[in-house]
Amino acid sequence: MDANFDEHTRAGFLIERYPPGTTIDQVKAGAERLASAIDLLRGSGVAISYAGAVWVPDDDTIFDAFFADSTAAVYDAVRRAGTPVDRINHAYFVTPVTTHGPHPSTPASPPSQEAITPVSSSARDDQVPDASSQRRALQQTTELAKGSER
Repeated sequence: MDANFDEHTRAGFLIERYPPGTTIDQVKAGAERLASAIDLLRGSGVAISYAGAVWVPDDDTIFDAFFADSTAAVYDAVRRAGTPVDRINHAYFVTPVTTHGPHPSTPASPPSQEAITPVSSSARDDQVPDASSQRRALQQTTELAKGSER
């Protein structure tokens, strides 16, 4: 795997879990258990940190992100926390050079129903435009706009 590493790219691990019927309180409690296990490991000299959890309730999926020197350290943390693991992946975490999002202290809130774009269950991946077709459409629109300015 060819990765272009710089100060904005960190290697780590992403844990996938698929517990059915999970609530946000369970996700928070699991994150706290993992953080406590990480604290114990770090106290004994293990190079590991926990970035947090991402919960996708519609898919009954939780992703936990770790920075660690080895898969063994991550497995030790999840074992100590009593966290079941469905899959562990080596991952690369990329931070943009310039951030344009909300300030990190901005409280998160669930999106309103108006903010959610429904996707048909019959939608297929081939119906979603890829980046190159989006670029072509933008280029055509730009060319049309330039033509109308003349």
